[in-house]
Formats: sequence, structure tokens, C-alpha cells
Amino acid sequence: MLLVSSIRRKLVELMLLTVFIVLAWGVLFFYQTEVKELHQQVESELTTITVLKSRQIDLWRKERVGDGGVLTDNPFLIAMIDRWLTQSDETSSKHVLQRFHSIYRRYDYYDTMLVNPNGEIVLSIRGSKDKLNAYDRLNMQYAICNC
Repeated sequence: MLLVSSIRRKLVELMLLTVFIVLAWGVLFFYQTEVKELHQQVESELTTITVLKSRQIDLWRKERVGDGGVLTDNPFLIAMIDRWLTQSDETSSKHVLQRFHSIYRRYDYYDTMLVNPNGEIVLSIRGSKDKLNAYDRLNMQYAICNC
């Protein structure tokens, strides 16, 4: 009887251990599945955010190029700049800078400048006299080609 009781006890312990191992494996499998799904969800959300941000930046850039197009299509501004380039007098410069200040304020730009085809800054609200860097010259050429 003692032997049977001892065997039953060992059998119950073995069954409980087996149930515990199966349960632990199930919990671990469930956890890993949830972690994998969470990673996929986060990756999907980040991909969506990246695509939306990229489109937003592209749209912003097209708007800025469009702003330049509007300015180059403005016959009054072109005449004003042409007069300043040919006469180089204080009055012409003042008129061009007034127009640039208006653009500067309304569009909240960092600077508004007139740049020659070589990338040299001819006139600037901030008084910049440097050449555009290579990246800005490339963007300027892109804008000119796409106006």
C-alpha cells in the first residue's frame, strides 16, 4: 500500500510537472508571438509615418519652388530688378529690398536674396555676399529648370 501511494504521488508530481512545463511553454510561445506582432505593428506605423513625412517635405519643397516661380512670373518685380541691375542706384535698390522685405515677412523666410546664375548672392535682406554652397546651387538649378 505504501508503495502504491508513493507511486501515485510520484505520478501526480510528474503530471503536475508536465502540465507546468506545457503551460510555461504556452505562455512563452504566446509572449513571443505578441512581441513579434508588436514589432510588426510598430514597424508598419513607422513606415507609414516615414511615407507621410516624405510626402509632406516634398509638398513643402514644391511650394517653395512655386513661390520662386510666382516671383519670376511677376513682371513688376522683374522690371524693378532689371532697373536696379542696369542703374545700380539707391532708389532702385531700395524698391527691390522693400519687395524682398514683404516676401521675407509674409512667407517667414530666413532670408530673401537675388542670386546670379553662378550662385553669387547679388542682393540679400540679411546682407549676405557669399556664394551659395554646392547644395543650394543644385537646388537653385532644379528650381530654375522646374519653373
